[in-house]
This record gives sequence, C-alpha cells and structure tokens, in this order.
Amino acid sequence: MTKAPPSPTPDVPMPEEDASSSGESIPGTEPSSSDYSPTEVEIIQNDSEDSEDDGEHSVDGGEDPVSDKKYLVSHAQLMKLFCVCNFAGCGTCVISRPYCSAKGFGLTVKTDCIDGHEFVWTSQPLLNGTMSCNLLVPAAIFLTGNAYGPFSEICQCLGLESLSTRHCYNIQRVYVLPEVTSVWNLHNEAVMAATGDQVVSHCVRRWAM
Repeated sequence: MTKAPPSPTPDVPMPEEDASSSGESIPGTEPSSSDYSPTEVEIIQNDSEDSEDDGEHSVDGGEDPVSDKKYLVSHAQLMKLFCVCNFAGCGTCVISRPYCSAKGFGLTVKTDCIDGHEFVWTSQPLLNGTMSCNLLVPAAIFLTGNAYGPFSEICQCLGLESLSTRHCYNIQRVYVLPEVTSVWNLHNEAVMAATGDQVVSHCVRRWAM
C-alpha cells in the first residue's frame, strides 16, 4: 500500500518587521517579537479599521476579486474624480478635501458634499472586511514560490503602497497556509482512495553500458 507524501507544515517562522515597508503590522505587536501569531479577527480589525464594513461580510458588487482586472492608479489622477459628490444622483461640490486612508494595497476615500451626503469609496472589494488585494497578493506570492522581500522593494521603487513584510507573513499564516494544507490533505485522500490496496511497483531504468 502506498504512503501519502507528507503534508506541508503551516509552522512558518515569523520574520522581523521590515522597516522599509510602508504598511502596518498587526496591532499590539512589537517588531522584535518573532513568535507572534495573530488571530483572524485581529487581522480583519487591522485591515478594516479605516474602511466601511457593509455588515454582511461579503464581496462587494458580487464580482470575483481574483479574475477581476486590476490597475495601477496615480493618486493625483484618482483625486480628480472626487472633486464632486459621487453619491447617486448628486454631483454637487464637496465641502472639503477628500479624506484618504491607505491600508496595504487598498485605499478608502471619504467625501462630504454641500447637500450633506457622506460618500465612502473603497478601491477594492471587501472580503470579510479586508481589502481583497491584501489577501490576494500574499497568496499569489506564496503560491508562485516567491518571497515578499523583492516584491516589496519593487513597490518602494514605484511608490506603490503595500503591506509590511510582517503583515504579509501574518496573512499567509492565518489564511493561505490553512487552505493549502486543506487542499493538500484532500488530494492525498483522493490518491489513497484511488489506489486502495494496490501495490505500486517502482520502475528502475537500466542504462546500457
């Protein structure tokens, strides 16, 4: 009977805080603490504290955040869209400069207009209160076998807002690794169910001398 290959272990050591990263670490942690393991609630709270939560903890707009196309947008160009109220059917002038709050790869913009509308816009769909790219980027880096350090350096060269190295590894620990382990175990169970008690013979190729 064949033995299933060992499953990947989710115990990934936590890296030290990368001071060059522009994101924020999980609240209540110190950069020197290498064994900190945040809970899912703490990560959600950290990522959505400046964002509006729709209360349903679902994907806004019903679009697939993975297949949805994404673009790099200049902050100055984006702010030109918020010189008037974007509330449905309004279009009046705003009474103050738009309030912007960056959280990792996501941006929240709030405006107030002369008609009393408070409009809130998020640059990405919210997944359980978390900006979608704050989950997708760490997952993509892990699944492609890359490290966050070089990617973070590219973000710094571009002036692109990003997560801190610590926050990225926290996301991978809480969200990505459990899912990878679950899929790996399901695959092993399927292989074992398919082979059953069959004896797997090993083929040895002999090279002609």
